[in-house]
Order: sequence, then structure tokens, then C-alpha cells
Amino acid sequence: MIRAAAAAISITSLIAVSALAEPAVKGACPAPGTELQTSKGSTLTVIAANGLICQLRSSITGDFALVGLLLRLDTQRQPSKEGVAAIASLWPLAAGKSAQYTLTDANGAWIEIYKVGAREKVTTQAGAFDAFPIEQTETPANGGADAITVTSLVAPALGYIVRFKVTIPGGAVDRPGSNDWELVSVKKP
Repeated sequence: MIRAAAAAISITSLIAVSALAEPAVKGACPAPGTELQTSKGSTLTVIAANGLICQLRSSITGDFALVGLLLRLDTQRQPSKEGVAAIASLWPLAAGKSAQYTLTDANGAWIEIYKVGAREKVTTQAGAFDAFPIEQTETPANGGADAITVTSLVAPALGYIVRFKVTIPGGAVDRPGSNDWELVSVKKP
């Protein structure tokens, strides 16, 4: 969901996705009420957690939801059973797991590939975390060279991403580094 703009999520969409996601997955979302501050200046508040579905409110972009912390749900892209199943297959996180599916939206079709790397120690302003790097590569299905790679460092004990890095070859879509962020603080309920 790299290119999707943030927007409010309908309850109908969340219910539909919840039915596709596994009922209980530890580490896929912090407890409701948790506040996460990012280096981009955004405060994310966890509104609800249901299995792989994590519903959040951003102080900058409003409400959105994540499936397994990797697949963003908004009005631009609705989840497919294939996409939700691919993300669900990565949980619980373990080095070497991978998943792939094709995402279709108004801009075309994209091949989404996810690979979970070996657990590593990550330190941010919010603290030190054991995290799994999850590399997501999004490539146009038509074979175009406009690939984007996102690396999300996910800390299962926290239930969220502690560092997020976007790599855009040649800067074709955006300035390299402009979407990168890390966790600055965590306030638990």
C-alpha cells in the first residue's frame, strides 16, 4: 500500500477484512489507546485491534487501518482475499518467511513481494527493540521499472513498526528518504 493516500476507513471494509484475517495474532497491533509518535511529527493512536487488523488515527492524515502492519486499507485500495491471506501467512513473524500477491487499483496492477529477515536489535528514540526487517517490493505487473522497496522493522513485543525506510530507484516517484521515519516515543494506556 505504498502509493495509497490516507483516508477514512469504512466500518464495512474493516468487517469484511476482519472475516478474512486470523482471529488472534500476537504482535500485530499495540493495545487500543497506545500512542505512537514518529519522527515525521505524526502521533498515531490505536483505536482498535482485531487479530491482524490494527485501526489507527493519525494526527496528520486521519483514520486508517493496517492488516498485519503491512497492508494499508483506505479508500484508494480495498483489500483482496489474496492480499490478506499473503500478509496473514507471514504471522507469526519468522526469518525466511515470504509472501507474494498481485494488487490492483485505479492506477494499474502491482506485484507485491514480502520477505522477512532475521531478527535484529534496533534502537530508536523510543528505545531498543528486537525487530524483524520485512522487505516489501512493489513492481508494476506490466514489467515496468518503477519498483519501490519498503523496509519495515517490526517489533512484535510492541506490536508495531519501529523504523520505516522507502527506497525508490532514481527517485522516480518521490525524493529518496522523504518517506522514511522511526518511532520517537510510545505511550501505553
